[in-house]
Amino acid sequence: MARTVKEKEKFDITRLRFVLLGLLVGLMTGTVVSAFRYCIEVGLRASRQVYGYLRVTPFVWWHWA
Repeated sequence: MARTVKEKEKFDITRLRFVLLGLLVGLMTGTVVSAFRYCIEVGLRASRQVYGYLRVTPFVWWHWA
């Protein structure tokens, strides 16, 4: 069962479209995951800084209460 030239050409374009869409989705997902991990890292760094400051002067938070 040999394919005709027209069917084979259409099949390759469809396959290429799916590959390109997969690459696009992968890049978008990777960007979102990288941004999420970066935000976690920055938040962890900030919480360590606050914890270190409150450890040295623990009664600072009373002024905010």
